[in-house]
Amino acid sequence: MLDLETLAKRCSESANAQLTENRCAAVALIFAQGRDGLELCFVKRKEYPGDPWSGQMALPGGKRNPGDYTPHDVAIREVQEEVGVTLHAHQLIGMMSSMDAGGARGRLPVFPVLYRLDTPGPALTIGEELAEGHWISLRHLWDENNWSSLDWRGGNFPGITHGERIIWGFTLGILTRLSEIAGRSIRAVHD
Repeated sequence: MLDLETLAKRCSESANAQLTENRCAAVALIFAQGRDGLELCFVKRKEYPGDPWSGQMALPGGKRNPGDYTPHDVAIREVQEEVGVTLHAHQLIGMMSSMDAGGARGRLPVFPVLYRLDTPGPALTIGEELAEGHWISLRHLWDENNWSSLDWRGGNFPGITHGERIIWGFTLGILTRLSEIAGRSIRAVHD
């Protein structure tokens, strides 16, 4: 499926580089060993009026706080707050180049930071901003039988189903870029 050593070589952005943007965010792609191969950690956000990401499936992460100096700082703090998993520097694989998320306040640079757990994914302790947390196998994500679409605000958008949930939008964009970096594209999910 995906080779983490290859990802480490191809995700050469430094997650420990000093952030220059005050308004930015980071998400963590946490790979763990599952029954069906590698798994990634996903969360479902609680529903809040006025929040553009409300109720959506996402990767754990969030906005920079004043004490965060690097994308790695943002990612490990947010993962601890959102799912109760403590990440360490030796688990860092690398970082994909930043991607811009849109919102009511305009462009938000988001830094996707990759981590590797050499164990099964730990139980998740869901933070107050979240409704659920899941470890989802890469085999499931790459299985075309799980590719679907979502009708939202008058548009139809590609996605990947997981039970009653759908991974779409910005999070699907991160997965698509990850798949291309790894040489195992899921771009066809967008067709």
